Amino acid sequence: MRAVETTPDDHPTMPGLLNGLGSSYELRFSLKSSNPRKMDDLNVAIEHKARAIRLTPEGHPKLATYLNNLGLAYENRFLRLNEEEDSERAIRNIFRAVELTPDGHADKSSWLNNLGNAYRERFRTWKALEDYEKAIAAQSQAISLVDKGHSNLPMMINNMALSYFYRFEQSGDQEALEKSIDLFQQSANSPQGHPIHKFNSARILANLLLSNSRPGFIQAYQSAVDYLPQIVWLGDVANTRFYQISQFRDFIEEAAAAAIQVGEVSLALEWLEQGRSIVWGQHLQLQTPVDDLASVNSELATSLKESADELYSTVSGIFSSSASDSSSHLRPIDWNVQRQHQVADRYEELLKQVRQTPGFERFLLPKQATELFKAARSGHVVVINVHKSRCDALILSPNKEGVTHVPLPNLYHNKTLDFNTPSEILKRSSEGTGEYDGFRGIRLKSGMDQYESMLYELWVCVTKPVLEGLGYSGDQPPEELINMTWNTTGPLSLLPLHAAGDYSKPHTRLYNFAISSYTPTLSVLLRPNSSPHTHSRILAISQEATPGQAPLPCTKQELEHIKTHVSKSIHYMQLTDSEATAQEVLSVMEEYDWIHLACHAYQLPHAPLNSSFKLHESDLTLQQIMQKQFRNKGLAFLSACQTAFGDKDIPNESSHLAAGMLIAGYPSVIATMWAIADRDAPLIADQVYSHLIKDGNMNYEGSARALHNAVAELRGKVGEKAFLRWAPFIHIGS
Repeated sequence: MRAVETTPDDHPTMPGLLNGLGSSYELRFSLKSSNPRKMDDLNVAIEHKARAIRLTPEGHPKLATYLNNLGLAYENRFLRLNEEEDSERAIRNIFRAVELTPDGHADKSSWLNNLGNAYRERFRTWKALEDYEKAIAAQSQAISLVDKGHSNLPMMINNMALSYFYRFEQSGDQEALEKSIDLFQQSANSPQGHPIHKFNSARILANLLLSNSRPGFIQAYQSAVDYLPQIVWLGDVANTRFYQISQFRDFIEEAAAAAIQVGEVSLALEWLEQGRSIVWGQHLQLQTPVDDLASVNSELATSLKESADELYSTVSGIFSSSASDSSSHLRPIDWNVQRQHQVADRYEELLKQVRQTPGFERFLLPKQATELFKAARSGHVVVINVHKSRCDALILSPNKEGVTHVPLPNLYHNKTLDFNTPSEILKRSSEGTGEYDGFRGIRLKSGMDQYESMLYELWVCVTKPVLEGLGYSGDQPPEELINMTWNTTGPLSLLPLHAAGDYSKPHTRLYNFAISSYTPTLSVLLRPNSSPHTHSRILAISQEATPGQAPLPCTKQELEHIKTHVSKSIHYMQLTDSEATAQEVLSVMEEYDWIHLACHAYQLPHAPLNSSFKLHESDLTLQQIMQKQFRNKGLAFLSACQTAFGDKDIPNESSHLAAGMLIAGYPSVIATMWAIADRDAPLIADQVYSHLIKDGNMNYEGSARALHNAVAELRGKVGEKAFLRWAPFIHIGS
């Protein structure tokens, strides 16, 4: 912007500066789709690009480039506003770019591809056969101009396949259908090209085959699933990977639903594990022990461990604190990122060598269903898939091979999912309140009718059918509570299943039947954990008064309650107020087995490693914690607001502090889905630690039961319909 402002119109660099500035505005438009200024950015982009062309003389070598870019901007706006004038301007500018570009020029095929796409989208809107024919002609010519090994070829083939598909969609032309299927297959199976284009082709192909009762859709979905780790690549910084995941939202639910539809429930389970919490799963992979490999090839094991450790450190920490801005989704070009790419390449090469070792052929490949069944070591694990085509629960049970499949036919179109998250209710419940009423981070008024209705629908549509699928009657609780760990997808990932129930009748709440936990992945439940019998050190942190934040007077009482349960055999340390700086807390965390954080927290769902705990004069970020690569930890008690509150744009990623602490090395985490009342935290802490510390011994393995009992105590005090008081507390992990 500054360069444009200080450069005269007649300067030879001015058109290029304007074109670049316009592209920057267009990029910001694409990255900030939820921003109300988004159309303003695109409009400004068009103005700058149009001005660049006006200032470019005929015959200039860059004129065709500027024309193409302006045409793409108009096409971008047409796809949003559906105004015919934008489509016409897009075609006119790109057509002129093609005319000005001689055959043999490297960009000619790209301009033709773009022109074909513009004709295709106009055909899709107004159904003029002439536009369809022009689209096919331009796209065919574009493909003919590139070598078979060209990296853009799969993308171009995909674009022409879409043209044939839209023709079939509008006319039922079977020849067009056959051509689209053939082209999508070519694109999906291409040995070259960016994986996102091949993924898109495989996904559309699978959907096309399924919807037209053709065989092969399972194989096509498998191809798409296999492309995921190439798209969300370990060589990219975490924030980039989270952004990439947002591009294929609900894909894994779609694929799993298709597999379930044809009875492939074990395959659906495998796909769901591969397609959710991808970034956290990659961090888990880098923590995998190599002891077995070392007994066979110690040199290779050492190299792999060193490479994994270096990659773990880089993927957890090379981006700056400004990365929460949407611009951080761009891959920065600096030596740190280049080094990360090199380390990732080296790591992948070492993995190939490991898999050539007898007995290690499947080392760190996606887990098969037979391995995932073992996640149900201490209770039932319920994986719930939510998709518009169908919803299902896949239940794993202790000492049982196989999956119990429970269809959930009434879930998807239920009004419960319209809320997306409890925050939709909380927002309505917090508007218009004039005074702070003791909640950590939010002001509330009554919204209980809506909340009770939501919990009833969750009971009827999800938890009751699951209980019945396990052989329990929905109104007769068992003598002994069962353990259930919930692993969910889509909007259900943001809803409080543990609180589901019919509160108009007795004994019809999930908590009457089960002790609930959550997990972001099944793999984290399979991780070897430290023995709780070796734990003897607790670190407790509190911040009663944090500058710029509401006071938390009850945090002091919270820590006093913890101290009452600590015996002489337990090393207890607390850091309060000015003692609790981020640097000091991080240093001491290495020495202590459990941590209790009573403070404010700040969530950045789009950049979760920058989420933080608000300490004295500084923030302790998840990035800093994860860089430590903790081992042999136990409980992390996050007594702060919304520490288990994810992002509705990428709900499958569990992009919150609680999941991050789980992956960072704490196998058991107590967290909150939304704001908690400051006065309730001491009671919960008191009850939890009274259950976990017995006779001078610490045992985090009872954390879920301890929290269940503590919440029951709070519920008895505040009333079971005070949902906002007791329902936010949840347990994550084992």
